[in-house]
Amino acid sequence: MLLLPDTPATRHIIDAEALARLPEGASLINPGRGTLIDETALLEALGEGEAEGRLRGAILDAFPEEPLPETSPLWTHPRVWVTPHMAGPTPLAAALDQVAEALRAFASGAPLDTVDPAAGY
Repeated sequence: MLLLPDTPATRHIIDAEALARLPEGASLINPGRGTLIDETALLEALGEGEAEGRLRGAILDAFPEEPLPETSPLWTHPRVWVTPHMAGPTPLAAALDQVAEALRAFASGAPLDTVDPAAGY
């Protein structure tokens, strides 16, 4: 299962070499970012049509191009399941509490949750 950010270091982290290291019959699940997977390598690892490849299947929730183009072979591949990329609704009260907490911390000079722009997230 892949849950990584989209950064230069993670793009196509699952390429032909990484897929070849998976055990025969493994499945790939990606609820993270579509850029993590080299789709051409994935399709090769899955095999063509009914001809089985190294992988048993793939469950994909995100793609490099969204929405996934209608012409993508992932839509019709017999061992690929495409799921809707929807994390769910954000509860407004919880979101507002988080924003208020961050503003209080900022105003008091307390440390904030940090991001690392150099790392891409």
